[in-house]
Amino acid sequence: APDPPAAGGRFFGDLWVPSFFLVFNVMDFLGRCAANVWPKAPLTGRTVAAMAFSRLALLPPLLMCNVVTARRWNLPRLLASSDLAPALLISALAFTNGHMGSTCMMFGPSLVPLGKRAEEGSKMSLAVIAGLAAGSALSFGVSAAFQS
Repeated sequence: APDPPAAGGRFFGDLWVPSFFLVFNVMDFLGRCAANVWPKAPLTGRTVAAMAFSRLALLPPLLMCNVVTARRWNLPRLLASSDLAPALLISALAFTNGHMGSTCMMFGPSLVPLGKRAEEGSKMSLAVIAGLAAGSALSFGVSAAFQS
């Protein structure tokens, strides 16, 4: 027999985690669309670095949400009482992910001489794929570090 629905219905039960995949993808798409509006000119390297590092500020609050793991979670769950907090944090991460990714890929090749732009575009694509792979691998270590 299937499990009974959670107190808040299916959305807060078995559809809670899949809904975050939807939220992330919608907000990532909106961030990519926003890259068409701002910026209109290439950003400086310092601005891009500052924007990228500022996204790290979203991680500690996200790790303090109600994380359900097989073993004990070693961080305080200060935001565990709110269902809105993880949704807003995921939305912010996704939007900035889409915006930063698109902005860098659009303007990156324009920062090199005309004859090298195609090559730089290929290098940037490789860097994105390598970064995604490294981040995925690193997530297993981070998850294990916060569990006991």
